[in-house]
Amino acid sequence: MVQMSPLPPEQALQIRGASPQDAAALATVMATRGGTPSDSAPAAQRLLEHAPVLLVAELTCSDGSRVVGWSGATVTSLRPQEAGQWLTAGLTVVPELRRSGVGRCLLQAVVDAVEKLVDGPLHSVVNARNAPSLALHRSLGFEVVDTGPCFAGIEFDGGAGVLLSYRRPGAPRPRLQGGPLL
Repeated sequence: MVQMSPLPPEQALQIRGASPQDAAALATVMATRGGTPSDSAPAAQRLLEHAPVLLVAELTCSDGSRVVGWSGATVTSLRPQEAGQWLTAGLTVVPELRRSGVGRCLLQAVVDAVEKLVDGPLHSVVNARNAPSLALHRSLGFEVVDTGPCFAGIEFDGGAGVLLSYRRPGAPRPRLQGGPLL
């Protein structure tokens, strides 16, 4: 179960497509996972230029608005020499708003956006130590399909990552190349 602390009523959250004007804000949110906004700026720019799905969470209150989270989806290989598949990208929320429902809104919006583009599954990789993220994914219908030290070129701190998959209810269960039946 994901425990949430709702946003105060005077604040409004909007999930929207990212735009080039969001580059600096995107880099700032990305840096909350480590590094500085300057370190994250090139990755933010690549996402803005190439990610088929890139969303930001914008929080508005009486003194203005700011980007407080981001996520997206790209097509990438989950394992070496494997065909590309849809994979969530960087579900990140600023620390002071984690477990407030922002991540849930972002991840659901990514699922909805990918469903409009393709019929196939959407995958996500999460560090096995990140229990809140695993619980969030499961609560939205993602299922664990594999574990391992590396997926999509991501090597996991502690050596254990979890590959999850989401598909529309009633959709056929595809087989990952070289992997288990989903």
